[in-house]
Formats: sequence, C-alpha cells, structure tokens
Amino acid sequence: MDLASTFADVLRIAQTATDPVAGWDSLWRYLERGLGNPLPPTTVAFDEDIRAVQAQLEALVKAEPPPLNLNAVYFGLFDAVDDRGVEQIG
Repeated sequence: MDLASTFADVLRIAQTATDPVAGWDSLWRYLERGLGNPLPPTTVAFDEDIRAVQAQLEALVKAEPPPLNLNAVYFGLFDAVDDRGVEQIG
C-alpha cells in the first residue's frame, strides 16, 4: 500500500461518509483490512468532539470572518505529497 493509494482510499471514505461516526467506522474497517488484524474497540466521544469543534469553528468565523472568495480550508489532517514532492490539499 503506497501513500497515493492510501490517500485515495481515505478520500473516498471521507467523501462517501454520511456522518462523522459512519466515516470513522469505515476508516476503522479500512485500517483493520490493511493490518489483517482486528483493532481494539474505539471509545471516541463523537458527539462531544463534534460539538466542541463546531463551537470552535463558529467562534472563529464570527471573530474573523473568512474572505468571500475563500474556496478551501486546510487543516493538515492528512499530508499528501505528489510525485514532485509538493504537498497537496485533499
């Protein structure tokens, strides 16, 4: 499994998830398949985390509204690099 195919797989999981919990479950199953072993159960407090991130983003947008021509926000959660070594936003 190389970085490009992993990025494409994770991107597909993110784009097809109907909500954060479904996305996490799909990602967890993907990781298990890649490892060939079951992973321990997760204990992520999704509802709390989602509310906390939402509140932080709302406060930030209210305090510093983004420009109207903004077309992407880069969180750096997944670093993808193209064949030239240039970091890509995905």
